[in-house]
Amino acid sequence: MGSKSIVILRWIKFLIDKTQEFLFPAFCLGCNVEGIWLCDACLIKAKVRPQYFCPVCYKDLPRFGVCSGCSGKSFLDGAVAFAFYKNEIVGEIIRRLKYDFAEDLGEVIVEIARQALKKSALDFGGADFAPVGDFIVVPVPLSNKRLKERGFNQAEIIAKQLSFVLVAPLDSGLLKRIKNTNQQVGLSREARGKNLIGAFEAVSSCRGKNIILVDDVFTTGNTMGECAKVLKLALAEKVFGVALARES
Repeated sequence: MGSKSIVILRWIKFLIDKTQEFLFPAFCLGCNVEGIWLCDACLIKAKVRPQYFCPVCYKDLPRFGVCSGCSGKSFLDGAVAFAFYKNEIVGEIIRRLKYDFAEDLGEVIVEIARQALKKSALDFGGADFAPVGDFIVVPVPLSNKRLKERGFNQAEIIAKQLSFVLVAPLDSGLLKRIKNTNQQVGLSREARGKNLIGAFEAVSSCRGKNIILVDDVFTTGNTMGECAKVLKLALAEKVFGVALARES
């Protein structure tokens, strides 16, 4: 593609963005002030910070890991979330991403990630997580059907922003969803687990790789757990779950 064509495409994107801003202006999700999705004051009120917890029993932990009582019961090597889903601002961001298709909320996710990392550096295996060397960021994939319906994968949006903030490479194609599953909402933890069996596959070997597995909400952990199992079977070294919010 020539330089002239690139300039034209950039101008088209600029005009589309400006039109969207005019027709659908942003309002702060916290105080409703116009012009921004999340103002500085409401970002502070959101009180986001890394919250490490056991991916099996949800017990709070000081760093990534699985508690002694759940040792050997999880394919995840630990989990962290930046807030609770009941946090009004973070919960609204996730709802907008999922159901209102507000893809441009990526800039808000960047600020939430930055705010959280300022409070407490993510600690992977005893080393501060900046900059990253041997970790890759992988979003939990959607099925092709769900992706066509929604137009984007909210976990991938979060993963892209996290990859940017943490200076870690993103690999959106490493995991693939190969089975259309029923909606997880309303299912018991056991039913959620059965629903996801055989839903994912790794498209290539993960030998020796450390994975940062990203999703929007950590509910029961079944989705991340099934993804982690597939990654471990593909010879991944470590798999850490990172979610924008946790439900419990």
